[in-house]
Amino acid sequence: SVIFLAVAYGILVEGLMVQTFFNPGIPDLGALSGYGIYLGVQWPWTLMLIYSHATISILIPIAMAGLLWPEYNNVQLLRKRGIIFSLIGLLLVSIIGIVAIAPLSFEAANYSPNPLSLGISFLVILLLIWLAYRYRKSRISSDKHLFPPFTFGVFGFLFIFLNSLLIPLFFTESALPAFTMIFAQL
Repeated sequence: SVIFLAVAYGILVEGLMVQTFFNPGIPDLGALSGYGIYLGVQWPWTLMLIYSHATISILIPIAMAGLLWPEYNNVQLLRKRGIIFSLIGLLLVSIIGIVAIAPLSFEAANYSPNPLSLGISFLVILLLIWLAYRYRKSRISSDKHLFPPFTFGVFGFLFIFLNSLLIPLFFTESALPAFTMIFAQL
């Protein structure tokens, strides 16, 4: 369920707040600007940012907290009031991002948001939240590890490095079709 919420967070930040999934004029995109746009979505950038936000912003901090304070792994840290305040804070930050920050990049890039893209992003976020709620009691755990924790961490770092830097650089410099990069990312 946490993975669903982590992906939803990436879509919220980059899809709705900053809208880099749809705006090819964002300077951060560099060589990926306009590369791999299908149905109005910059898919290579979108996949890269969803992976990054989900892992670096959400999943790794949760794993680190679990390793640092294992006595709290199965303890609910927020009560109903804390959850409500957290959701209100996230909602306020999102609204500020959508209303105040995103339009600044729209003017600079001569970009106008597509309401259909934003609506579909919002529906995907709602679907992911519903899936997280639906599978809230599900846990992926095992006493057997495929790799020792350090080796697993090295593989994770390499995966993020490859997905965020090397794969995009290689594919854009090679002028390969964007769908091949999307396949490589998936």
